[in-house]
Amino acid sequence: MEKIEEIRQFIKAGKLELAHKKLETIIDPNLLSTPENLEALFCTLIHVNPIIRHFLKYLRVKKVPNIPLDTNNDHERRFFYALYILNKFGGKRLVSPYLENIITHRPIEMRFLGGIYFFNLDFFNAQKYYKLASENIQGQFNEFEHAHIWGNLAASYLYTKNFESYEKTKRKALIASNDHISIKRIFSKYDLLKFIQQSNRKKSKEMDRICIENNYYTPYAGSHEKNYFKAYRDSALASPEEFRKSLINLKGYYIDQIHKGNFTPERLFSNFAYLSEITVHSKDIWEDIIEFKNTNYPFFKFSILNKSFSPKEFKSLGNPLSKNFINYETQEYCINGFKGIGLNNELRAIYWIIRSHDYGVNFETLASFIYEEDDFAGLFLIKERIKQIVHRIINHYKIPIQSKFYRAYINNDFLENIYITEKERLKIENHFTINQFMDFYDISNSKAKKILNRLISNKLLSKITVGRKNFYEII
Repeated sequence: MEKIEEIRQFIKAGKLELAHKKLETIIDPNLLSTPENLEALFCTLIHVNPIIRHFLKYLRVKKVPNIPLDTNNDHERRFFYALYILNKFGGKRLVSPYLENIITHRPIEMRFLGGIYFFNLDFFNAQKYYKLASENIQGQFNEFEHAHIWGNLAASYLYTKNFESYEKTKRKALIASNDHISIKRIFSKYDLLKFIQQSNRKKSKEMDRICIENNYYTPYAGSHEKNYFKAYRDSALASPEEFRKSLINLKGYYIDQIHKGNFTPERLFSNFAYLSEITVHSKDIWEDIIEFKNTNYPFFKFSILNKSFSPKEFKSLGNPLSKNFINYETQEYCINGFKGIGLNNELRAIYWIIRSHDYGVNFETLASFIYEEDDFAGLFLIKERIKQIVHRIINHYKIPIQSKFYRAYINNDFLENIYITEKERLKIENHFTINQFMDFYDISNSKAKKILNRLISNKLLSKITVGRKNFYEII
């Protein structure tokens, strides 16, 4: 692990590809049982995005530990880092059960636990664990290990409008780091955001000048931060035309990274939601570019600046006249001659891939939608399971699905040949018996009973008894 410092210098110089190659040569799974080695490697690794997903194989986690997790144990510590990776690529629903009552012991572990919540836009829990991490830092300031703790704690306070705690964090970070350049860079840019949030144009312009003079907008982290902060400073300080251009550039960068598998759409939506709240420019300038309000993509509800955002009320997508359809609420379907009621994993996957068609959907996110019940044993089989599901969709259902960088896409032309919906009633004629239900959907008596009970439980049907006969009414 003595080569870590050399690799970090490559990262600081912007030589990410070289750093990537060097990292791969020094990863030794046997050394990862030492917490210091695991932390030093992982804190370096996250600056070289594409490799982090492949790090799962080096963790060598072969079984799922009992809950609650305790990172004092080598296996459970490795499992915790695996959770961080799965969460980063969209596995929030799969990861969430393991976070309850988790026991961490080291500030870097607290940092990454805070990072899981931060990535999921749960800024109050992120604050809790980043604050714990900052209070437990020992020894000399280390940019790669400690700067993210202070920076993301500060960002969490900005996103919740807690300016008093933000200022306290800035003072503590500057003292703890001995005014390290990385901390000065982080907080100069965050001060800009703070003044923009507070609609203080004079101080925003002053801080913008400081950032430009000190080259704080272009750190070694790369083009994301450059595009990101340009859009933010332009949201308040540039002309409407320049702001619009910055948004288009930022969106293009995000979509490219999404298609490469490095970002998720949630990251784009949350950053654009923040921009929409702080910009001085009218909606006419940015509303057609910022898509979080009018997308079919199934992102989770989140809050920024104490305001909640959620996807629009999804109703349907595709061609309503098509013979191919999936009704996710009733679980009726007809796909290229396969007709029935009750959605298997492949049919659920088709639905969610179509919902995500503009962006595609990460395997981890897709798995979290498909496997509705806790599937502990399947956490580390996601890649192979989803690959098999995509293969069956293509070969059995004849749906044109493509996958690249662990992300599944639908051929958009196929949207003319399918209709998905959540809000429409059952297709069977109202007031029916169980035998009519069995005949209509071509299912057995036992399956019909199970489905009818589910539909009644979901308040989609009611049962009426007339004499000795049961009838079912669509609600």
